[in-house]
Amino acid sequence: MKLGRVVFLIAIICTMVIAQSAQEYQRRIENKLRNDIGYLNLYYYNFTPEEFQNPLFMSVPKADGETVDLSKNLNGQTTFIVYYLPAGRDLSERTIVFIESNTLDTAAVSGGLGEGSNTEAATESAVLLNFRDLFAIRNTEVYALLLNMIEKLEEEVEPSKTLTIPIDEELKTSRGVTSTDNSDYLNYAKVNYHHKIPTPKEPVKKQRTRRGTQPTEESKETEYTIDANFYRIGFSHKSMQFGIGGTSVEINAQDRVLNILPFQSTNLAFGLRFLFSFTGTLNDIKDALAIDTRLFMRAKVNLAKSAESLPFMFAGKPKLNLNSGAGFEMSMTRLSGLPFLNFYAAFNGNTYSEPSISFGRTDSSWSYFSTFQWEGTMSFYWNTSIQKTGRFRMDIGAAGFDIVKNVVNGNTIRTNGATYLQPVISFKFDFVPNDDPLFGVGLRIMDSRATITNWFKLLQIEGHVARFEMLYLADPVLRNMHEWEADGGALFTVRYRYGF
Repeated sequence: MKLGRVVFLIAIICTMVIAQSAQEYQRRIENKLRNDIGYLNLYYYNFTPEEFQNPLFMSVPKADGETVDLSKNLNGQTTFIVYYLPAGRDLSERTIVFIESNTLDTAAVSGGLGEGSNTEAATESAVLLNFRDLFAIRNTEVYALLLNMIEKLEEEVEPSKTLTIPIDEELKTSRGVTSTDNSDYLNYAKVNYHHKIPTPKEPVKKQRTRRGTQPTEESKETEYTIDANFYRIGFSHKSMQFGIGGTSVEINAQDRVLNILPFQSTNLAFGLRFLFSFTGTLNDIKDALAIDTRLFMRAKVNLAKSAESLPFMFAGKPKLNLNSGAGFEMSMTRLSGLPFLNFYAAFNGNTYSEPSISFGRTDSSWSYFSTFQWEGTMSFYWNTSIQKTGRFRMDIGAAGFDIVKNVVNGNTIRTNGATYLQPVISFKFDFVPNDDPLFGVGLRIMDSRATITNWFKLLQIEGHVARFEMLYLADPVLRNMHEWEADGGALFTVRYRYGF
């Protein structure tokens, strides 16, 4: 019997402590809302009394047992403001924080138009429902009706915000930030790709403030896009876009797999790029499964012949021949939480009788060829902060290629070859403050050789952007140079972009 009384007493004490803790928590929230609202990123909408003409709003219960009439209108000069937190990472649904009324005090307006008259009307603000009141009615029809009104407005009108202090651009998270959809992939493509990926079109909303509704700015699409430097050109026009995707064309003098610089190859690629979405439209590419495919033909052109005389290139004499051929490149957005996938393959002719680059004498010579190259990687993205000022991309995978040595000794022709399979890893970093790309660096390591890239923005005028870029190919590390490899070197170029 005594034990039962003790348990009952402990239960009463615990209940009182929990209640006091909840009240203290609510009191702190209300103090924060009252004194430091400018430091809080609350959303809010203004409502007229006419929008509250519902029987449920005529007698809304409060936590202290009183009721408040939200439909009451004082001489037609009352405005109701509903403050709330949007659904996000920490909140599964919108949470209404408090509701206040702003009433125009017409008595504060002095009459007449003469000097010294007060033409500004003062407003009186009063909190009708505080956080404690709304917390108490969160499971009622009144609360559900308020949420429904907010949800309908969000579909057509951008909410106002209470935050008045600037966001700290130096705010970092300990492990970086990465998106769960295709946002990071789209951001990277916008800064680096030679072909444009369409930006998801957001519905045009208006800003609802005390001064009325103002339409938000909408980005304008250009008639065409172009990305060009000394060794690669990509171009697209509006007429080349269609329902489920789009196309663009390119000319490219760079090989993706082999450790050679642009113009050190002996062919020129002409490509057609296709982008399409499995959902049937590119408007939802942020969340959709999309495939970016490039098909290209390689024409045998001895670019290496002029490589040594180019004023913007400083590299060793090339040794490898690439005949005419064809290939494809494919990138796929995230599927069911998997990494972003990329695959590339190119095939060249196996005719060795007319090499563009050969060594030895007329009656005794040898040359080197590569007839196929491929690479498969997985891409990972993350950002240094929630503002996405610093953006990283890492690719991990494998690459393969073959090397054929063709020896001609009089009338005797002898060929022998080898196939190479190598791990490949690359890192890229872009510095994009306020969504304005300023510079980027990259590092790719394959077959014990590193390729370093670097770019920075020179100028930007009305959508026309000029960049300075550099590619550097280093000599092998921890191994000797293969007989078919060229010495390392550097290439400098200016890159022009428009429409991205």
